Amino acid sequence: MKKRVLAMVLAVLLLSVGFVSAEPTPAGAYWLEMKTIYEEWQIMESESDLTLTISMPGEEPITANVKMTGVSDLDTFVTQSRIEIEVVGMDLEIPVIEMYTQGTDLYFNAEPILYFAALAGETFELEEDFVMLQSGDTGMKLDRGFLLQILEFVEGMELDFEFNMTLEDGVYHLAMTADEMVDLFNAYMLYVMSNMDEMMGIMGMQDEMELTEAEKAEVLEMYQQMVVPMLDMAKEAIAGSTYHQATTFEEDVYAEAGSLFLTTPFGNFSLEMVSTASKLAEANIQLPTSVKVITEDDLTNMMMAGMMGGAGMETADYQVAAIIDPSEGYYFRMEDFEEGEVVIEFSPDGRSYMSVAAAVEIFGLDLEPSDEMMLVKDLENFGYEVIWNADIRIIEVHYQQVQ
Repeated sequence: MKKRVLAMVLAVLLLSVGFVSAEPTPAGAYWLEMKTIYEEWQIMESESDLTLTISMPGEEPITANVKMTGVSDLDTFVTQSRIEIEVVGMDLEIPVIEMYTQGTDLYFNAEPILYFAALAGETFELEEDFVMLQSGDTGMKLDRGFLLQILEFVEGMELDFEFNMTLEDGVYHLAMTADEMVDLFNAYMLYVMSNMDEMMGIMGMQDEMELTEAEKAEVLEMYQQMVVPMLDMAKEAIAGSTYHQATTFEEDVYAEAGSLFLTTPFGNFSLEMVSTASKLAEANIQLPTSVKVITEDDLTNMMMAGMMGGAGMETADYQVAAIIDPSEGYYFRMEDFEEGEVVIEFSPDGRSYMSVAAAVEIFGLDLEPSDEMMLVKDLENFGYEVIWNADIRIIEVHYQQVQ
């Protein structure tokens, strides 16, 4: 799951900066300058300052200031980033986020994870300094070759409209209206759906998502029927929205200032950004060594446990201790993110059983481990709540928090 998200985010980022044009226009020259960075730079140092403001009717605006710095090795896709977030006027002391990547593996320092978990009412301990989200066997090699394949893929797109981009005194200026932003979204969506096989091949996912020509035609038809009629509504909903960008390319330096203003019936959103990137000769990125590894399966089950809060008994007094998937013979323990195999047997009347040894291993019960079977429901004799989530056929085991 994570590899799909990561790959799509990278693709969208490249799409968003790539105003594709092979014509001798400012947009075409801009595209060639951007390609040069991805093709020729190996080590890149970057810095960005963002100001995000959200204004809702009848409420005080919320403003957040974000500062990001980082170093990237485009050949190996090893990166190091530091993110500082300040929410103006609110008593929030968000820890600095330190992030590393190595290919498709992501590292985050423990402090912000524990901080945001506490805000959500969750408490757990991490002995390690970092958490790594590990992709495992993704079938996708994330490096410069991947970036160049995405660039080549995007370059094949033809637009039936011109970008309002000009070049004055070495500065590329781009201005977009609400209608143009919606048209650009539509063009990208149609292009990606029409060439999904190529995109999935680049991402190493061709075996997971292979579509026949008939299936692709069906997807496009559904898009035309369900999404295209809503595009005019979207243009009306964000009428008055604008995007402006000013970009300069100098020797080994790239600088950009952008502003996005979205106005909607529900409120306004504005983003101001100033960023620079420069080419470096070398970098010494040291990956963390004190690391708690979380696999894709771990992450999926953690998200599943979070989504089950409304279906089970997740309240201010109870939290998920573990989830058990009887059909897969799998358990996931929330306290320390441990996972393993467990055998669940069902009686003719639908009651579930597990071995005493499994209950001791998973929940640390003060019992002598044995192959003797016990009712899963009997965990309630040890202070737990056991819930059968019929919607997704999962057993939720909850524990009562100590107030």
